[in-house]
Amino acid sequence: MNAKAFSSWDESSQRPRSGGSTQTWAVLTLLLLVVLIIAGAALYRVMMISAAAERELRITQQARSHTLRLQLDEQSALRGYMLTQNPLFLHHYRAAAIELSTAFAILRRRLEISAPSCERFAGDEERINRRWVALIAQPALERGVYDLRPLSVLGSKLVDDFRTDDSKISTALGNLANVADHDSRANARKVLWFAFSSGSILGFALITTAFLNRRLLIDLMLQRTAYLEEKRLADVLQSVVLRKGLPAIDGYALDAQYIAAEQRVGGDWYDVVLLADGRIFFSVGDVVGHGAKAAITMTTVRNFLLAYAAQGAGPESILALANRALLLQQPNSIATALCGFVIPSRQEVVYASAGHPPLLAVSTQASQFGTSGGLPLGVMPDESYTVYSVRTSKGLALVLYSDGAIELDRDVIHGSAILAAIAQEAMTHGPVNLAKAIARKLLHGRGKAQDDIVILTIVAIAENS
Repeated sequence: MNAKAFSSWDESSQRPRSGGSTQTWAVLTLLLLVVLIIAGAALYRVMMISAAAERELRITQQARSHTLRLQLDEQSALRGYMLTQNPLFLHHYRAAAIELSTAFAILRRRLEISAPSCERFAGDEERINRRWVALIAQPALERGVYDLRPLSVLGSKLVDDFRTDDSKISTALGNLANVADHDSRANARKVLWFAFSSGSILGFALITTAFLNRRLLIDLMLQRTAYLEEKRLADVLQSVVLRKGLPAIDGYALDAQYIAAEQRVGGDWYDVVLLADGRIFFSVGDVVGHGAKAAITMTTVRNFLLAYAAQGAGPESILALANRALLLQQPNSIATALCGFVIPSRQEVVYASAGHPPLLAVSTQASQFGTSGGLPLGVMPDESYTVYSVRTSKGLALVLYSDGAIELDRDVIHGSAILAAIAQEAMTHGPVNLAKAIARKLLHGRGKAQDDIVILTIVAIAENS
């Protein structure tokens, strides 16, 4: 390189005058780069350690939630079987019981890694569950005694103990997550302050810092916005389906209410369409899971049902065709659904169900749940469904709903009784805005819903309906 680029020469002595300052600048620049690289590497390491810890805690929380859900499924399935002797409930109970042992082992292993102090609570949960099976479930199933009193008294005590241990685990994991987040932020501030202080030596420190940390900052931004982006997409998909107004149909009052779960978006839907032949097609359903994937599956299943209804298929055929189509297009998705037709000319409703909560027929004097059955869509390719019918008359309301409306207390039987009582009382105020009145009463004093709730009401208001 040309020496004139770094120093000037004294023509009288032919010796450099400023070469020392140039070399000092080069050394300082090199040192600054080293400091910035070290600071950037330290920041990256701190963030990666924090991300790994948060990931472990998140996985552990998911294992805890899965274990709690299986215990709820086991309890609800046994209660349903004791009340109805329906083998489908027994199948669900046994499936949950088998999966629970694996879930407990996974939860203990995750706690051993991320929260060793909570491992004993998982052991307590497993012992409580074994005791519940030994004292409540096995005697009922082996002796054929279907008495709900032990399940309500001793069973409730054991379930409360289980929930207490689960709450302790959840609280401990939440505290660990807060501590990890606080430590991560504190360490990051220290590293950034060190980098900033070193960078103040020369003006280009900010440029160098930005270059070294550009990729890291992008990754952090993507991680922080991933959930919000997924929720936004799911909101858009649901708005396409649920914000469409209900049709105006002579002789009937229609109303619907959709309530999204707190901080998450699910796959619940409702639909009412007046067909060219005068029949009224309706459907409600719930996709297993939450987020964008559930919302996409929801639109897919809803469109399947509507398309097959428009082709003239009966309710049982609509569900069978939609089941096969879902297995072909989205083989890992599962959804419950209930669909059917109101036939004004015959004063009759025909419907079929794929694992969805039963239809509720209600008037000001009485209420009655319809028949429910069939496996959910996306489970068995050759599943067949049964069609049922209900006679209609003026003042009779059909209430269709998702499981969120009857699982507010995690007790389906009790929740169904509450829904029937609220619907019957709401009918005394008339059919207008019936679904909204029912939803308002269901959530009164409960705060926000923990699961999506869909309520659709179809009320005959004319004698010739």
